[in-house]
Amino acid sequence: MSVAARRFCTFLLSTALGGSLVAPVVAQTAPAAESGTVFLEEIVVTARKRAEASQEVPMAISAFSNDTLDRQAVDDSQDLQFLVPNLMLVGNDRPTIRGVGNNAISSTADNGTGVLLNFAPIGVRPGDEFFDVERIEVLRGPQGTLYGRNTTGGTLNLITRKAGEDFGGYASLQLGNYDTIRTHGAINIPLNDAVQQRFAYFYLKRDGYTKNVGPAGGSIDGRDQYSVRSATHLNLSENTRADFMFQYSKEDSTRSRENKRLCSAVTVLGCSPFQLGFDSPATSGGGVLFQTLLGAFTGSIHPAGANIYAGAPNPTDLRTVAIDTPSSFKAEQTSATLEIAHDFDKLTLVSLTAHSWSRSDGATDYDNAALPYRFLRPVTYNAARGTPVTTDQLIATDNFSTANRTWYQEFRLSSSLDGQFNFTAGSNYFHSRGRAAFEIWHPAIELFAKNIRQLPAEAQYYINESPYTRTKSWAVFGEGYYNLSDDTKVTVGLRYTEDDKAIRTRTIFLAAPPPYTLGSGKFDAVTGKVSIDHKLRQDGANETLLWASYARGFKSGGLNAGNAGTPSFRPEEINAYEAGVKNTLADGNLSLNLSSFYYDYSD
Repeated sequence: MSVAARRFCTFLLSTALGGSLVAPVVAQTAPAAESGTVFLEEIVVTARKRAEASQEVPMAISAFSNDTLDRQAVDDSQDLQFLVPNLMLVGNDRPTIRGVGNNAISSTADNGTGVLLNFAPIGVRPGDEFFDVERIEVLRGPQGTLYGRNTTGGTLNLITRKAGEDFGGYASLQLGNYDTIRTHGAINIPLNDAVQQRFAYFYLKRDGYTKNVGPAGGSIDGRDQYSVRSATHLNLSENTRADFMFQYSKEDSTRSRENKRLCSAVTVLGCSPFQLGFDSPATSGGGVLFQTLLGAFTGSIHPAGANIYAGAPNPTDLRTVAIDTPSSFKAEQTSATLEIAHDFDKLTLVSLTAHSWSRSDGATDYDNAALPYRFLRPVTYNAARGTPVTTDQLIATDNFSTANRTWYQEFRLSSSLDGQFNFTAGSNYFHSRGRAAFEIWHPAIELFAKNIRQLPAEAQYYINESPYTRTKSWAVFGEGYYNLSDDTKVTVGLRYTEDDKAIRTRTIFLAAPPPYTLGSGKFDAVTGKVSIDHKLRQDGANETLLWASYARGFKSGGLNAGNAGTPSFRPEEINAYEAGVKNTLADGNLSLNLSSFYYDYSD
């Protein structure tokens, strides 16, 4: 998987005007000056794991409060990507920032952009809906010196709302077409000075936006899901506090792995890899896989010269499909985080413990079409897992299933000293175990394997499965902050990471099930960061922050799923150079932030 180094750069401009354009804000706000004028809100973030005004943090950040998300109708990460420069979701569940993400298909292939729940990398699904959040922070560039593993592209931090001291709550109900019901809410209950409790919920049910005009009828991309959350805040002593969060989510929807497959027909390949269209795949006289396999039965069950894709309907409306098997998606997840903080005068010690468990199972019409093709006579095969049929139709289904359990522990010490120097230092441990499988149920594969290869009827004829994957990781990290003067600060960070991965995997295809392949690999690296920022003082609420940084990012390698000839692939490394300016102008009514970056990204 080694590739030539890639180098690319970009330029980013974002603006916000007080009173007219709404700035993305977070939980704590304050007026920019004492006046009757409405100013831009001061954005307070914890991007560096200490509370700071966003305009004073020398990095590119986008931050959003719960109110801002509601006001701009941001329901999930799919919506968020349209508000955050350089953020994109690939395949609905793999976020990339500045092009850094994950294109590898393996349970041990980590994403280059970390998705964290309350600062813990415990497997939050980016497709989940946002509700009762305190804020969302999107950080660009390598973040290894403070955050969890594999954050070469950046991090997407989802921070849930904590229990507070005041009694109150809210409820929201939305009704719409497609029989949509979307509701979420919360109630905050201060039991006493030592214990505060908060409960929140989310529920969504709607019909699919995509109409199916095939034999299965109905629609796909519907939703039926809910989540419940408990947040408990404990004042254990004058200097010790704890926050515990537990969340359970469940979904039973008709969302599909891909709702609309587009094809521009070409010979040999079937569909062009370079352009899209509404064609049926070209078979080039039997040159694509399933056409070739059925060619072995010409005259018995397969008509001579028949093209199995001929006339396959592909409506030109992007919200209309013609498929013969319905889509399904089922998922279940529990997540828990416990943060305990203790103040030692000028030092704060934090323990963060987190756990998640999840599983999912989804089925999709594999050829994404209701094929007009017919066998010469009815044949018996499995149209899906555990679904034998006897028919002259060609029905194909794919199915994926996953399960995962993750533990995470972090200890962190930060200072608030009066002198020129402050620091944050810590260590963390990550342990994840899981399984994954992808199956294709297609009569061409099954009939060829049973009748030509003489394989038993109960064999699974295509499955890429990894019934065991495991990742262990530990790291030590830290950042130091030194004030060269009242207006100039230097930040230096360092991290050591060590990952240990293992997999048990195999691929079954047109053959008897082979033995499992066992693989393992260890990856380690020293990475770091250095930045300098200088604040230009101006009158009143006006300020300008100049900054420049260099960071080295590392994402550990992984193990190839299936029976691949190459058992592992190499780590990725990135040298990231960044510079920017943050301006608060017009007496606090205008913010103008610019940033640029240059990446040297290899392997």
